[in-house]
Amino acid sequence: MSFDTIWIDLQAWLAVNGPPFLLYIALPFAIAYLVSLLSGWIARRTSRLGAMTLRSGKPSAERRKTLEALGSSAISLVAFVLAAVFVFSRYVAPDTLLWVVGLFSAAFGFAARPVVSDWMAGLSFIFRDTFDVGDKVEFIILGANVPIEGVIERINVSDCVLRAPTGEQFTVPNGEIRVVRNFTRGAFSGVRLKLLIPAAKLPETLPIIDAAALEAPALLPELLEPWRLIATDTPVGDQAELMLIARSRHGEGAQLKLDILALLQTRLKDVVME
Repeated sequence: MSFDTIWIDLQAWLAVNGPPFLLYIALPFAIAYLVSLLSGWIARRTSRLGAMTLRSGKPSAERRKTLEALGSSAISLVAFVLAAVFVFSRYVAPDTLLWVVGLFSAAFGFAARPVVSDWMAGLSFIFRDTFDVGDKVEFIILGANVPIEGVIERINVSDCVLRAPTGEQFTVPNGEIRVVRNFTRGAFSGVRLKLLIPAAKLPETLPIIDAAALEAPALLPELLEPWRLIATDTPVGDQAELMLIARSRHGEGAQLKLDILALLQTRLKDVVME
């Protein structure tokens, strides 16, 4: 069979079957592709629905950005799934289609359980205000030896992209996220200071530190309440090791630590501290 014969037969087939092919197969997927291109705009228009997940009723800029990313990828996924169902419905009887869809769903769900788990977890993030783009979080991953910590750069229905403090990029499947530690939404930051004080100076040092603790909230704006002083398990010898525990406003722990050191240095200028 020559090439000219094949080309003539193909032209004849397209003359008869071309319009139905374009209408029932190409057009649905073209529409789905167009919807995927517009998914970002649609998600921005509908991101106000995220207000239902917030007690204040007004989503923040980070929450809106998160909902837009999740909504955009979800809309694209649904559009292509509906296009595929429509195409099959034109060539397969309804009862057969239901049987095929059910069988395919079971087979696909069994063979691609991680993918399905990632999608379902990603869709649930739309209604769970657990973390947003820009939050500093720590993920405890199923089967991982150490948690993953970083700032969230991007979220979609399948995975989250984090930037580690050391610069590396982590891509975490949504279905693997089990426990989330959100540093950005903490009510306060903890501060711990280890003090080494000569054991002979303890009787005169402790009252000074306790008195400074009562005055410190008025002197240090970052301090939420008087600090506590506890003894560590280190045996007392020439020096006693004490642990100062305080709570600062969220994100102000580093500055508060410096301020406490400066205050104690002033109050204990006659006590040798190492």
